[in-house]
Amino acid sequence: MMEKLRFKNSHGEYSEIKSAYLGEVAQIKTGDLNVQDSSVNGAYPFFDRSVDIKRLDVYSYDKEAIIYPGEGSEFYPRLYRGKFALHQRAYAIFDFNADVNLDYIYQYLKTKNKHFLTTAVGSTVKSLRMDCFEKCEIKLPEYNEQEKIGGFLSSFDELIQKQQEKIGLLKELKKGYLQQMFPVKGSNIPKIRFKGFTEAWEQRKVSEITSFHKQGYYTTESYSDTKKYYLLRGTDFSQNSLILKDTPKIDASEKDYQAFKVEIGDFLIVRSGTVGTYGIVYDDIPAIFGSYLINFRFDQSIVMNEFFGLFYQSHLFRSQLSKIIQQSANTNINAENIKSTSIQLPLLQEQRKISIFLESIDKLITLHQHKLEKLEEMKKGYMQRLFI
Repeated sequence: MMEKLRFKNSHGEYSEIKSAYLGEVAQIKTGDLNVQDSSVNGAYPFFDRSVDIKRLDVYSYDKEAIIYPGEGSEFYPRLYRGKFALHQRAYAIFDFNADVNLDYIYQYLKTKNKHFLTTAVGSTVKSLRMDCFEKCEIKLPEYNEQEKIGGFLSSFDELIQKQQEKIGLLKELKKGYLQQMFPVKGSNIPKIRFKGFTEAWEQRKVSEITSFHKQGYYTTESYSDTKKYYLLRGTDFSQNSLILKDTPKIDASEKDYQAFKVEIGDFLIVRSGTVGTYGIVYDDIPAIFGSYLINFRFDQSIVMNEFFGLFYQSHLFRSQLSKIIQQSANTNINAENIKSTSIQLPLLQEQRKISIFLESIDKLITLHQHKLEKLEEMKKGYMQRLFI
């Protein structure tokens, strides 16, 4: 059993923890505005039913408040300090009793999603009612301990936000380099180049650099860890790398395995759903690529996989992608669509330089992403022990 974590009060003692209903310690108000996901020019943020911030200049409040959506599949709070207007399908909790710390309640309510889901009404779309909030039970130690808990957990939020901002800046940096290290439409020379490279880039059809392509293996066979072959799916790609984690295993005939097995150097593209995601195979693994993937093998004497991956992320491909994807219930793309696109290629040496440089940014993004995940896990662990 997880041990509870406590902060002592100013006298060095543990305070008594009391129970109360949220409606007993705060004012709770639903919005006044009957506006459906629209906005007009105005002065204040507007919290609509999905808790998106819009702009509106009427029915405004100037408070410290905890904002909840009134509808949705999850009910997590947002802390807001300042002026806001409130949609009728949203709730604001404010004017807390003097013995209640706002930051503590905000952090505590993050653990109450299950309460709101079980008390909400509706089937397809869950809706909250006033009594869902009023009858939400909360635990209250003395104010001094609340303040310490709220401040401690809020410090994690600040670190998490800063880490998210770092990741966002790195992604924008990479996006900027992608735009400038590939030629714009109508040009065969990029804006930024490494020293020593002056040759014009050559335009080729993707079909001209493709030595093999094939749509993946379809099966209805049940999965089991005891079976022979991994069945690769789009969900096995993380940041355009292939990662075997919770990847299912299947059996297949030797003929099917030989027809659909992955090899080192294969470039796997997700063809349906998260179109644009890809993974490069670097290891020799006993795996079959599944039906929602397309396997491309490129002529490595003309193009590096890593460089093609950068092209696949670039504005040059995206502008072509928007014209060739097949819109249906799920966005999807096929091999012929991809082969019909054009790519501009420098010499392999320049491809390698560009790939290594942009891969270094990817590694930084991954490093900061791991730090973010660690912070989020640490906070989750502390919340579990502080709010047992």
